[in-house]
Amino acid sequence: MLISGVFTLNGQVNSVQAKINAIQSDNYMKNASIGFYAVNIATGEEIAKLNENTSLTPASIMKLFTTSTAFQTLGAGHRIKTELLHDGVVDSNGVLHGNIYIKGYGDPTWGSRFFTKEGHELDFLKTWVDSIKAFGIKEIDGYVIADGSYYSYDGVPGGWNWTDMGNYYGAGPAGLNIFDNMVYLHFATGAKSGDSTVLHCIEPHIPNLEYRNEVLTSDKKGDNSYVFGGPFSLDRFVVGTLPRNEEDFKVKGSIPDPEDFFGYAFTNALEENGVQVKYCHQTMRKLQLTKAEKDSLKLKEIHTFRGEKLYKIINEINHRSVNLFAECLLNYLGAQKYGTGNAWNGTAAVEKYWSARNNMTGFYMNDGSGLSRTNAVSAKHFVDMLKYMSTQKTFESFENSLAQTGKRGTIRSMCANGAGYQRVYGKSGSMNRVRSYAGYVYSKTGKKIAFTIMFNNFNCSSTQVKRMCEGLFNVMASY
Repeated sequence: MLISGVFTLNGQVNSVQAKINAIQSDNYMKNASIGFYAVNIATGEEIAKLNENTSLTPASIMKLFTTSTAFQTLGAGHRIKTELLHDGVVDSNGVLHGNIYIKGYGDPTWGSRFFTKEGHELDFLKTWVDSIKAFGIKEIDGYVIADGSYYSYDGVPGGWNWTDMGNYYGAGPAGLNIFDNMVYLHFATGAKSGDSTVLHCIEPHIPNLEYRNEVLTSDKKGDNSYVFGGPFSLDRFVVGTLPRNEEDFKVKGSIPDPEDFFGYAFTNALEENGVQVKYCHQTMRKLQLTKAEKDSLKLKEIHTFRGEKLYKIINEINHRSVNLFAECLLNYLGAQKYGTGNAWNGTAAVEKYWSARNNMTGFYMNDGSGLSRTNAVSAKHFVDMLKYMSTQKTFESFENSLAQTGKRGTIRSMCANGAGYQRVYGKSGSMNRVRSYAGYVYSKTGKKIAFTIMFNNFNCSSTQVKRMCEGLFNVMASY
């Protein structure tokens, strides 16, 4: 029922509806677009709503559609393979007369800091070298060819901003991913504000990668620098500020060509462990550009490796909001459904899956992580998906992947002294002038509530919106 434009239940404004109405009336929200929907999962009762069908920019809660689809279509235990192959003959002296191929299928976990101890991110390559030796290969009379062509060479999804691409959170997905597709830039800063800085180390070393350093010293704390550079470009620059008197301040950027670096790193690992390679490494992208690839090659398996289980990858996506992992899963979903991995096929696979189950009118998905501002999704789309997931066999894995107030992930610090403490399981989303949350509330009265709240273009800090949402969580937890 509507009374003077306010949603009511049986003519009464309940505590949840009253809270969202109060938030909408806040002076900071007079220019904002807000979408909210909350439903009692057991009964289907609409608890409260506000512009629930309005498509808004969701930021990182977009990851919930990517990860829920992956759970449903792949299974929690699915592991993405990476193959070591060759196209030649190994003679009696252990010389491979031919090439080694690293055939990737988009696994994002090789050398990942989320699954590897610091300083040991590239140790897995030694295991790969051991598999080459066990096969009887002592020398390679050919190339190491990195083949990430299972994914298109689009670099990043459409709609990503130039200001994001060079930074670690803007690392694009590839058929071969390594080291979280991330590079560390090590800076030394000056003694006073306005001093220049020195970029004294880039880790890992990537041949021909160059940065123009325009970063200055500042009295401000924290990393206020930004890296600029497009996919496959080795010419990059860094701007912004870093704190005073730092001898080794690390800034995280993206690797411009993960496929190429994978081939380079594996070739080095082979030679460092006694397997000589005659030529420099090659990549399938460059071979395709020069039309030098051979379509009819019969490749022979040396070894097939499997990455981390899907549920572990999704835990990192939803706990820590790892954009790269989400984009890799989206591409993988597209490749599994349509043969080639890219954002176009991935979003089509997601939309096809959910269109068979829910009304998806007004659902516009353009990437898997929510970094694109061209995404537009309603609160009702999210809640309908969350309701459906609550009935599925994969629900336990899905819910465990979510952050939890007072316990884990990006909402850990919320509701520390309120009714929502450890009662909210969800995903947060944030970018400039966007703040979103979606998930489940287990109320003190025994209700299980699926909810989504999205704010676009508010006139206050993101932290202030977060506090408003804490209040809303506490009210739902008491409802």
